[in-house]
Amino acid sequence: MPNTPNTQKFPKVAAALKSLHLSALETESGGNIEIIGGITDNSVGFVYSPSDAPPLIDIWRYIRVEEVAPRWYLYRTT
Repeated sequence: MPNTPNTQKFPKVAAALKSLHLSALETESGGNIEIIGGITDNSVGFVYSPSDAPPLIDIWRYIRVEEVAPRWYLYRTT
């Protein structure tokens, strides 16, 4: 994981993500939290959606979205 301002600001979160082989944790403007694994253009991860609105499938980003628990979604991108 690169040494960015966020990894310096939240070192325990950065260490936990690295130990789980995850690459990032992002919050989106709609309140969703995305936990990312893999590389930027081909990733798999989880999205937590407090409003229970899953990410939309499209040909540019999310190619698979599956609900795995209430408000939690597994996704794959390309």
